[in-house]
Amino acid sequence: MTEFTGKNIEEAIDKGLMAMEIPREKALITVKRSASNGFLGIGRQMALVDITLVEDKKKTETVVHSYRPPMRKNKVRAVEPESEVKKYPVKPKTQRLIADQVVDSLTNYLTDVIKAMGFELKITADVKNRHLINYDLKTDNENRLIGRHGRTLNALQQLGQIYINREGANDVTVMLDVADYRKRRQVILTKVAHKSAMEVIANGRPVHLNPMPPFERKIIHKALATNEHVDTYSSGKGNHRSVVIIPPR
Repeated sequence: MTEFTGKNIEEAIDKGLMAMEIPREKALITVKRSASNGFLGIGRQMALVDITLVEDKKKTETVVHSYRPPMRKNKVRAVEPESEVKKYPVKPKTQRLIADQVVDSLTNYLTDVIKAMGFELKITADVKNRHLINYDLKTDNENRLIGRHGRTLNALQQLGQIYINREGANDVTVMLDVADYRKRRQVILTKVAHKSAMEVIANGRPVHLNPMPPFERKIIHKALATNEHVDTYSSGKGNHRSVVIIPPR
């Protein structure tokens, strides 16, 4: 019995048959794992098959004909046994919960999601008040967990926010941080705000910043709130919403 991998099951089988130099009708093929794209591109897995040379023609035909390749390549997803799938009960939306009531459930949820992405981590929750939960994530692969411009970290934070909203904690805010990234990001955004404001003052033309999540746009607005020479507002929809800095109205 020999194992082979591929981008999908058919590719793994083809590689195995070629390497073993045997025809398909003499191979006993066992699919051990389908290909998986992972989460946010992280934790991706190749398809895995076992191939054994079988001289018994009847046994070979039975096994081969019992396997049907997927209709579409690269669309096969791993299916876990139902008993192993963790279910997170959703509380009625009408029930308003506070931070203390959801922090344990949310911590378990975030831990499961991040570990499923392939990270080993230590997660610490800090309930600041009834409406705010801060999380400090510690891992050996900090840059990968943060992502480019914080995109992976922001996506995880959004997942956490959606989860507690569905539990009924609509008035609770979730903030995730890794290695003080949020503080470093705030310093960078503040500098961007002041630099862009100087450009507006010098040229008299609006400056459109890159799309940002709400809490980052708030940093820009706050940084320029006392600047009498410019105004700010947010423009766009959803993930494409950004800050626009303009001359005073």
